[in-house]
Amino acid sequence: REQPHEKSGLRPKMEDAAAEDQPLLAKQQPPRVLSVWQICISLVAVLLASLPVMGFQAFLPILKDAGAYHEVCADGTPRSETCEKQQLLLDLMFNLAGSAINYMVVAVTFCMDATRLGTRLTSMLGLAVEALAFLVMALSGPHFPMYLPAYVLVAIGGTFSAFPGYSVVPYASPQRWQHLVLLLHMGALDASSGAPYILLELHRHFGLTLQQLMLGYMAVPLLLIPGMYRLFPARDVQAAQMRLKHSEEERSVQEEKSSATTATPPPLFPVPNEFDPTVSGFRKAWPLFFKKPYIIYVVFFSVQLTNKFFFLNNVNAIVEYNLGPGAATNQAVDIFNMILFGSAACIPLLLLVVNDRVLGVVGSVVLMAVLDIVEGVFSVQKNVPSQYVAMAAVVLNRFLFFTATPLITARMYGVHLGPTTFFSLSAALAATVNFSGYFFTYLGVSVFHGNFMFSLLFLTSSAASMALILAFCLWRWGKEQQQQQQ
Repeated sequence: REQPHEKSGLRPKMEDAAAEDQPLLAKQQPPRVLSVWQICISLVAVLLASLPVMGFQAFLPILKDAGAYHEVCADGTPRSETCEKQQLLLDLMFNLAGSAINYMVVAVTFCMDATRLGTRLTSMLGLAVEALAFLVMALSGPHFPMYLPAYVLVAIGGTFSAFPGYSVVPYASPQRWQHLVLLLHMGALDASSGAPYILLELHRHFGLTLQQLMLGYMAVPLLLIPGMYRLFPARDVQAAQMRLKHSEEERSVQEEKSSATTATPPPLFPVPNEFDPTVSGFRKAWPLFFKKPYIIYVVFFSVQLTNKFFFLNNVNAIVEYNLGPGAATNQAVDIFNMILFGSAACIPLLLLVVNDRVLGVVGSVVLMAVLDIVEGVFSVQKNVPSQYVAMAAVVLNRFLFFTATPLITARMYGVHLGPTTFFSLSAALAATVNFSGYFFTYLGVSVFHGNFMFSLLFLTSSAASMALILAFCLWRWGKEQQQQQQ
């Protein structure tokens, strides 16, 4: 029987490329036993050197004790007190760093996919930038106030060093473990927010200054650079691996579609020329960027991200306003930082939640909406148990968001381009909306004099509404696909 590829000529072209790559792979591909070692090194890099800037609330007391931007306060203001201008500058640090992370996701994808840097040099470049940022932070002071640029550089370097780690996921063996490896990386990414809490404890109990902490932590990315060199293959070998993988997948795509036992449903919106290795991912996905489904997903992604970044940025001020300054507030914030560091413990739960037999992607989005509502209701209550409930909802929702959103794009556009191309562009577009979090912080600090109720209720209700809209659309698109197949 004549196959579709025999008319298009796609498969012979890919098989020829794969055949040319076989000698290269046989000569240079790492032994299979190193896959576990590769994954472990990648997880360590993501955990320690990816997004420590997200642990801003643990890093904030260290910055204040170091007098970061205290010179903008009025003369005579004690260093132990934070004036409004200083608080807004420190909040701007976090908002710019968070936006930089999302913008850089696209840059990382481009560097790995369309330049000669490849995965190896991209990750090593990110670690070098991060080490430089820690050095600049250590040298900052009243006469060299470079805290904000250094913090943004940490975010940029961390993004370049962390996200290449996801390229090891397709090489996990056996294939059924790829989902677990992806979740482990997401857990390490989320748990990296707790790394600054270790620095805070060293600062409190051993009196280490900001300069000493930054010079010491600078050793982490420097020591990881040789590991990244061994972890990732060179650009030509990696390209050969991916072409060979695509060729094998294309060879069995018809059998997978016709098999009743396959666990991966066809994408809701197939990408044209998905398996063509000669066309970049962005060029393949470009026609779908301006369609209504992707617009709905981007709006959902942006509102959810803004809501979560806003809470992380202002949790100290929110808890202090509701409970008042004192030991209870400090203890609550410390517990929140520890929860962030241990958020990877949610992996077994989320393995069940995102499973199609339990909730799947539609149920996961509905669960996000429920957690948004819980956060909004309990975060404005003036008692300790309610604040802990709100914190737990934020941490679980944040981890669920970063775990489920790549799976949503995979369901919409396929497993090859959904979690990479479509997800990275969504993160970049969301970065622009995420910067509006600074406006909501300004409302709480300057307009409502420390009361964040309006900002919290507006953001949580918006996030919950968009989650419910996306869940309904995913359910409806799935029903329409089933009807077409029948």
